[in-house]
Parts: sequence; structure tokens; C-alpha cells
Amino acid sequence: MILMLCGFFYDATYVSIPYQDATPEMIADYQHHSKIATLQIRGGLTIGVLGTVLRMILIKRSRMA
Repeated sequence: MILMLCGFFYDATYVSIPYQDATPEMIADYQHHSKIATLQIRGGLTIGVLGTVLRMILIKRSRMA
């Protein structure tokens, strides 16, 4: 969850709005930061979903025993 929130914060801070009439260097910088933010958000979501699924499996197993 924290990783996902960090991704959103990073996105809002460094990526937010694309430049108008950007130089190729600025476009490359924007794309670099956009990829970092996307990886953080996807990583946080993946960890969150996997954690939720594993928790549900553990709860089911403990009730069956």
C-alpha cells in the first residue's frame, strides 16, 4: 500500500502534466519518470492483491482445521 502511495506521489510530483513544446531531452526525462511511477504503482497493487489473496487463503485454512 505504501509503495502504491509513493508511486502516486512520485507521479504527481515529477510526472503530472507533460511539457508543451518539449525538447527531446525533456521528453526522455518525462518518460523516464513516468516509467518509475508506473512501476511503483503496479508493484504496490501487485503486492496488495497478493497479500489479500494469501490472507484469505490462510483464513479459510484456519477455519477448516
